[in-house]
Amino acid sequence: MVQALEKAKGGRYAFFNHRDRYGAEIDYERASFQHPAFWWSDTFPQANLDLYTKVVELKPGESFSFEYSLKYLSQAPGI
Repeated sequence: MVQALEKAKGGRYAFFNHRDRYGAEIDYERASFQHPAFWWSDTFPQANLDLYTKVVELKPGESFSFEYSLKYLSQAPGI
């Protein structure tokens, strides 16, 4: 799964639970992030998409920001 995320073009990824018919799509600025990571646990009913930013060294007065959006899906992407 992680290899698929690292090779994916653009900055969008979706997870959809076909059995329970819900999901989420995250859209992010690919240039701001070092890599995404997707994981889940059999113990909890959750899926996690982590976004790791690139390492940035800031000087006093400087800032770093990034944007992403998270959208609830009631249908599988592409339908």
